[in-house]
Amino acid sequence: MQININNKSFSAQEGETVLDVAKRNGIYIPTLCYHVKTGQAAKCRACVVAVEGMRGYQTACNLSVREGMNINTEGKEVKEAQRMVVDLMLSSGYHNCLACDRSGSCELQDACYHLGIEKTTFSDHPTGRKDESSEFIVIDYDKCIKCGRCVAACNHSVVNEVLGFGFRGLETTIMCDDDIPMGDSTCVQCGECVQLCPTGALTDKKSRGKGRFLEFEKVDTTCPYCGVGCQLTLHVDRAKNKVVRVTGREVWPNNGMLCVKGRYGFEFHDSPKRLQYPMIKKNGKHERATWDEALDLIAEKIKTTVAKHGPDVFSALGSGRITNENNYAVQKFTRAVIKTNNVDHCARTCHAPTVAGLAHAFGSGAATNSIDEILETDLIFVIGSNMTEAHPVASYYVKRAAQNGSKLIVCDPRRVDIAHWSDLYVPLRVGTDVPFLNGLMNEILKNGWQDEEFMKNNTENPEDIKKWIQDYPVEKASEISGVPVEQMKQVAKMLGEAKKVSVIYCLGITEHTTGTDNVKTIANLQMILGHLGKRGCGVNPLRGQNNVQGACDMGALPNVFHNYQSCMDEKAILKIEKDWGVTGLSRTEGYKLPTMLHKATQGETKILFCVGDNTVQTEPNTAKTIKEVESLEFLVVVDIFPNMTTEYADVILPDVCFNEDDGTYSNLDRRVQFLRKAVDHPGEAKPTWWIMQELGKRLGVDLKFTSANATWEDMRRSGTIMGGITYERIQHLGLQWPCPTVQHPGTPILHMNGKFTRGKGLFSHTNYRTQAELPDKDYPFILSTGRRLWHYHTGTQTRNSVGLENIFPEELLEISPVDAKKMKVKTGDMVKATSRRGTITLKAWVTDRSPEGVTWCAFHFREAHANVLTIDAYDDVTETPEYKACAIKIEKVREGVEVVNRGFRQARP
Repeated sequence: MQININNKSFSAQEGETVLDVAKRNGIYIPTLCYHVKTGQAAKCRACVVAVEGMRGYQTACNLSVREGMNINTEGKEVKEAQRMVVDLMLSSGYHNCLACDRSGSCELQDACYHLGIEKTTFSDHPTGRKDESSEFIVIDYDKCIKCGRCVAACNHSVVNEVLGFGFRGLETTIMCDDDIPMGDSTCVQCGECVQLCPTGALTDKKSRGKGRFLEFEKVDTTCPYCGVGCQLTLHVDRAKNKVVRVTGREVWPNNGMLCVKGRYGFEFHDSPKRLQYPMIKKNGKHERATWDEALDLIAEKIKTTVAKHGPDVFSALGSGRITNENNYAVQKFTRAVIKTNNVDHCARTCHAPTVAGLAHAFGSGAATNSIDEILETDLIFVIGSNMTEAHPVASYYVKRAAQNGSKLIVCDPRRVDIAHWSDLYVPLRVGTDVPFLNGLMNEILKNGWQDEEFMKNNTENPEDIKKWIQDYPVEKASEISGVPVEQMKQVAKMLGEAKKVSVIYCLGITEHTTGTDNVKTIANLQMILGHLGKRGCGVNPLRGQNNVQGACDMGALPNVFHNYQSCMDEKAILKIEKDWGVTGLSRTEGYKLPTMLHKATQGETKILFCVGDNTVQTEPNTAKTIKEVESLEFLVVVDIFPNMTTEYADVILPDVCFNEDDGTYSNLDRRVQFLRKAVDHPGEAKPTWWIMQELGKRLGVDLKFTSANATWEDMRRSGTIMGGITYERIQHLGLQWPCPTVQHPGTPILHMNGKFTRGKGLFSHTNYRTQAELPDKDYPFILSTGRRLWHYHTGTQTRNSVGLENIFPEELLEISPVDAKKMKVKTGDMVKATSRRGTITLKAWVTDRSPEGVTWCAFHFREAHANVLTIDAYDDVTETPEYKACAIKIEKVREGVEVVNRGFRQARP
């Protein structure tokens, strides 16, 4: 349709507002309450316009366009009306632009400039009322214009439901929860309210007084925390070589939204604890060395050891935290220079069952759909995922979908926070996912809710699954899983009748001795329902780290080259040999991470080259891991911080971190995204690709790594699913693989129209097996482990970023109220948790999040980390450890002060 604005004709679309059309065509209309993410508001009235044939002035932000509309935004009377509204807003508070951090990026200031307001008509005295109780956010009530953007953002964008309006009339104010300070509220410090605030009412405490927005260089990049892959803008003080603030880019996958770590956990790059130069252990102490000294020593040790014992005594670890380029460099060095396939990374400890299970069922071991499609589904089935803490931005989409009418089922032994928004919370017993899911499928088939046509046309063995799940009627599944029969039937009915189902899972599924079977069973469920290969559906694992998907894609695995080309397939081997210009690549599958370590005690792994993997703290049964690491003849660690693993290293090499080199990460929906250098690295730190190139040269092989881009191009040349992804194509937005050619647009949805990567889908026969270690009279509790909102992995990034540790300064053992009462333990008491492998001492947190008989803690804090207790029992396919279940006993050590840790606030009743 056509509309006229200020006597000029513009095209418009059905459903657009006058403001939409004006903004798209560069016509300025002041607006302070409207934001594209929070939708129509019409609260501030600053956007009033005149419309021919309509009485009075209309608000452009919620006025829908109609064919032939004549709109005036520039007339004298219209401008005067806009000016009056903005003048009143300016007068209603204390807006001192000379002292405000938001000067230069304030929308109220912009409106005043455009409308020619030089001073307020009225005056108001500042109250001085501020809320500075929060660790990261300051509320200045004198600058609040009550536009409601922050309330809409909190309640409808990130759906944390903390901010709201309180009181009435002139006393109306923004408040947190039931009018308590932000620091004491359920606020999770995501900062969305700060990003959307049009004035200086909400600001970042960290950047206060460090400069205004216009003073800093802005560098777009990718978040270095979880696998969502949020897009960031780093605001860099170039003179001081520091990141001052972080804002979210309003593009996919996060659309501007961030979590507390992504927005406020950025200073670690500038920590004085960073590794800055190579070190060699001499007489039991690490001493500074030159790069030549360190690299010469490593190369000589590799050369002599491999010559004497063969290539398989060497093993290397890439990482889910380093770039694609660096992971590719590690695997190419290991295979092309050493001639072994002994390369792995930390996916072994988390999502290896995803890769194995989904590849077996579908032919591709990755998420089938995109994050944003969550908003289009009818039913979201979340199982084994504490997403509000481990993947907060993904949880925003889930909560928003639930708010907009999608059904949400949450299945987890622990009452995780996302259950607060669910239609149905299902507390199954630890380790009973297979019988629970099989029971659901039995009920679905019994009632004819399956997609028979999809099963017949798109799967190999539909009759097999019908036979196999006959062993799991809901009554039997209920008895094993602890889920009441009626609730199981309710879940099955909801799944069976929904038109679109998206299954989302995480480590509660994979970190079991039955991890691969768990994943296969989820795949079975979605193939029975036919919810694959279409929007708003699929099987969508939440990858835990910023580049754990990419490390797999790059071939940091013992059975595949980059892009999942089998290292036992002769055709693939010959292709890679030709491209790399080498011969003699190994035809034998390499060692998985646990096997690498185990073989060290047998003298069969002599050298471990470890990049970005704090193995000693992350592997189960820490005492055993230390023994294995101590059995190595030579350990090289490449990292950005000293950690529990560097203590055992013979050589330590300083790496660069996420904002100190270009590169790429691959996020959880297979999106390859660009990473830009924003600051200079500290000291003599070097990127891993450079280290591998220098070692390769010393061992007689030129790996041809001259830059991050050259390394990527080296991978792309022999790649398959990423062959069409270039740095130039992903400068603004990432591309999702498969993307085989430079003309290909990328693939948001895998297995479209039921055409699986492997041809047809394959059902698997899965049966219930108990966890490796069950509770007994000596060790009566189950311990499960995971991640806290405020921290990440082994804490090297978050514990070196100001503020996060202040919120959650130590690990706690979650104990149910029933168990705590029996032991006479209260929150804050010191307790000793002991398994058959070790003991840690920490404070108790009595909470109904954990059911009776189940305890929980994280592994972020080396002072009391869970892996001292966890069992070295593994999934029989992937060797992924069973972090989610081991047996412990608890003893009260001493009384403690009843504490209400500010970090508790993410837990809702």
